[in-house]
Amino acid sequence: MRGRFMCIAFGALLLLAACREQAVPEGSWIPALEDTGFTYLQSTGEKLRGSLQTARENLTEGKTSAARQQLAEAEETVLSLLYYHVPITEVRQLIYDAGRLHALKRTSEVLVHLDRAEIILKRIGEFGGSSVQRATHETLVMIEDLRLTLTEEMHATSTKAPNERAETVVAKFRRLGHRVNMLAIKGDLILAGTHFAEEP
Repeated sequence: MRGRFMCIAFGALLLLAACREQAVPEGSWIPALEDTGFTYLQSTGEKLRGSLQTARENLTEGKTSAARQQLAEAEETVLSLLYYHVPITEVRQLIYDAGRLHALKRTSEVLVHLDRAEIILKRIGEFGGSSVQRATHETLVMIEDLRLTLTEEMHATSTKAPNERAETVVAKFRRLGHRVNMLAIKGDLILAGTHFAEEP
C-alpha cells in the first residue's frame, strides 16, 4: 500500500513538473532566485525620517547649526531617492518586463522598454558621481549589446536555429537582469561618497 502511494505521489510530481515546463514560453528568461525586494527603499526612507527627527529635536533645543546639518543630510537622502533609488527601480522593472515580452515574441515592445531604460540610466548618470556614471555606463553597454542581438534575431538569415538565437538573447537578458538588480539592492555602496547635483 505504501509503495503504491509513493508511486502515485511520484507520478503527481512528474505531472506537476511537466505542466510547469509547458507553462513557460519557449525562449523565456526566468530570473534567478535572488533578492529582488525593496528593502533599500525602506532603509533610505528610514534614514530620511531619522535625519528629520533629529533636526526637529535640535531646533527645539535651539541647536540651529546641528539642525542645519541634519537638514542637509535629509536633503541629500531625498536627492538619492529622486535621482537614483526610484529610477533604478523603474529600470529594473523595465528590463524584467522586456524579458517577459521577448518570451512572448513581442520584440518591438522589448525595444521600447530598452529605450526607456536607457533614457533613465543616462539621466541617473548625469546627476551621480564617478562611481554612479561608471555603473550606468557599463549597464548601457550591456543594453546596447542586447539590442544588437535582438535586431540580429529579428532579421536572422543565418543557418543558426531560432532556438539557439533565442538562447543567446535569454542569456544576455539574464546577465542584464542580474546587473540592474544589483544596482538597485546595492545602491548604497554605489552611492558611497556621491553628492547629487540639483536639477538645473
